[in-house]
Amino acid sequence: MRNHLIPLVGVLLWAGAVAAAEEERVLPRNMTILEQLSAQEDVNAPGYYIWECFPELAGFTDPPPESSRFPTEGEQTRGVMYGWPSYGGQMSPLTELIRNSVQQDGYETTVIVPASLRGTAEATLRARGFDDDMISRINWFNAPLNGIWIRDYGAEVVVTPDGAFQFVDMGYYSGQIAGCPQTVDQINAGRPSDDVSPTRFAPSFLKTGVDVFRPPLRTEGGNLQTDGQGTCVHMRRDVLQQNNFSRWQYSQEDLDAVYQQFFNCWQVITLNSLAPDPEGVFYRTNIDHVDMFVSFVSAQTVIVGRMDPEDAKVDPTNAAILDSNADLLDGAGYNVVRVPMPARYCTVYRASNCIALQNETRECGPGVGRVWATYTNSILIGSRMLVPVYHDPYSESSPLPQDVKDRIQRQEAEALGTYQATLDAEYGEGAITVVPVVSDDMIPCLGSMHCISMTYGPPPMD
Repeated sequence: MRNHLIPLVGVLLWAGAVAAAEEERVLPRNMTILEQLSAQEDVNAPGYYIWECFPELAGFTDPPPESSRFPTEGEQTRGVMYGWPSYGGQMSPLTELIRNSVQQDGYETTVIVPASLRGTAEATLRARGFDDDMISRINWFNAPLNGIWIRDYGAEVVVTPDGAFQFVDMGYYSGQIAGCPQTVDQINAGRPSDDVSPTRFAPSFLKTGVDVFRPPLRTEGGNLQTDGQGTCVHMRRDVLQQNNFSRWQYSQEDLDAVYQQFFNCWQVITLNSLAPDPEGVFYRTNIDHVDMFVSFVSAQTVIVGRMDPEDAKVDPTNAAILDSNADLLDGAGYNVVRVPMPARYCTVYRASNCIALQNETRECGPGVGRVWATYTNSILIGSRMLVPVYHDPYSESSPLPQDVKDRIQRQEAEALGTYQATLDAEYGEGAITVVPVVSDDMIPCLGSMHCISMTYGPPPMD
């Protein structure tokens, strides 16, 4: 088995930088409580939405042509986009994703970064081992950003019959505002700079620019997977809730129709959403995104998370939901491969910052936060499948019971081995290498590898 472990690079450097300067608040992948409050409509004082104030950046468009295709990620090997916000240096997996993409000859790497942070971002990468050649392979694009979760706010890339690209840009965490400001970045609800970043980037994409299509749909890219052959997959709960408000009220059929029109998905599979933590650890909820539990590795094969029997005893409801989702995909004709979800554990909870520092794993209870860790939030970068792993839970300093530590170690080994065997069966032995990336600091923010990368492809036609 060809697993190359990438350690948590630069932990001491990162910790020193945080101590030396004011710590940036890391926005979680879901909306904060304040953002949720700002997103609520005030029926007594009707307001505006970003697409109404700035139609040229966020207004809705017609769908792309019916000939456009939404590729599955198993074939997206031409390039990748990342977002580097003010706290980009605090999220160590972002460094490792960029490292793995620039290390592959011919692979395109784009980093979107606010202009004021361009020098800091490069300096951080150099301090973590990037040489001149690696830096030269990065295409930098300057634009305001709120967060790191480019999978959710970034453009989904569809492909025309001749191999050209198009962007589909869904509405991202758009809140109601009392009046329209002068610039989109002055909106004080949601994450407006992230929301419009695909349209801002489109004219410079691959130097020639691409067309952008914006559906009347409020959701995140992490809640959308495809087999590349005309089927889209998403979780149920949050996307329906987000699209039932004063501007429109979608039924499941209405929602499916938008996916069909803008992604040319003739079939939409809706998976069951997970339930809250069974023991009431409410500080962190699970995020209702399909990419936390499902990963398409080809047009016909999909990896789906499962709970081991010991963990299912603690959380039988979610164990059954994961099994039911696997059954749905199996019934749709896919080759379903199961990998374990890491055993339940918690970390120190901070209301002001979602990240976890080293040695902050805890047994679940009052004052800590449930970690919804997963191995299926993976991403194929060129010929490398990057898979998140978590080492603090079974470290020597971890207070977890030894049987839980042992179980997480076994689950990690099984997940990595299953990924490699599945990829070998799909693409030939050695064609794709599994690369584990330690992601303890990031996962309490409800995301990992897949959430902070947006791949596109396939490669140019000969």
